[in-house]
Amino acid sequence: MAGCRKRRFIIAVRSPTMQPDILKRHMKYDPTTGLFVWLPRTSEDFLDGLHSVKHICARWNSRYAGTHAFTSKSVRGYLQTNYLGKVITAHRAAWALMTGEIAPLIDHINGNRADNRWINLRCVSQSQNMRNANFSNRNSSGHLGISLSKNGAVWRVRLAGSEIGRFNHLSDAISARDTAAQQMGFSLRHLAKNPPAGREAAE
Repeated sequence: MAGCRKRRFIIAVRSPTMQPDILKRHMKYDPTTGLFVWLPRTSEDFLDGLHSVKHICARWNSRYAGTHAFTSKSVRGYLQTNYLGKVITAHRAAWALMTGEIAPLIDHINGNRADNRWINLRCVSQSQNMRNANFSNRNSSGHLGISLSKNGAVWRVRLAGSEIGRFNHLSDAISARDTAAQQMGFSLRHLAKNPPAGREAAE
């Protein structure tokens, strides 16, 4: 009918920030698969609209309860959803549900931002985050942190602005690089040969 518009469900926003106790009422997280499912809601989760709260609640549950949450992906590769009037990401929701806390920075250990299995998430400090984000692979060896000296005589190992050493054989340089990188707190995946360039910081 002309002039008739669909009315969206209006959800009562009870907190300006993501709260673990409220998340537990609204979604279920499987730490093994990293997937989320919407749980049935009650009338107290909704505000009056065109229809009664009871009617709106029944419609929401018939459409969303039992279905997967976080089905859209941001331009940066994070799974996200619109929740209580805000866009939230799956990895932050997972951390909140598992620990009851809101982590400042969460890193995907294998580099796949859509992989939200609990084993793939870790809370990192700002310094760890920046080290991993800035670990450049633009060198002549194809290995992070390792490059040939200007005269091409030796392999030079340099991490986070510090020179680790110079080696005649690439294998020795890789071994020294790996040991130093782990001691300095770099994520092990950043030691892989020829990773994707332009890695961004965790969120």
